[in-house]
Amino acid sequence: MALAIFVFLDIVCTGLGMGVPIFCILLGLPVGWYIARRISVQSLDSRQMLCKVFLGSALTSTFTFAGMVLLWGPSIAMLFDPTADLANFGAPLILYER
Repeated sequence: MALAIFVFLDIVCTGLGMGVPIFCILLGLPVGWYIARRISVQSLDSRQMLCKVFLGSALTSTFTFAGMVLLWGPSIAMLFDPTADLANFGAPLILYER
């Protein structure tokens, strides 16, 4: 259930940042706190606890990375194409117009 809530919130944060993961990074702070708090309740030694925290953080960052790849992946080819039509890229260039 917690993973489904995270996935929903991560998608919302990606939308709020318009594809830039700044809000996803900020979401990572309370999610990391939650993961560490949930694991610290169990009686584990420090090595097992750190491994579980690492696995939780790897899972959440992998989901955010996969979302960014899906979102920005098609535009990667435009970086290496000198004939790419950046005017029809789809990004609003209102700040760059005079």
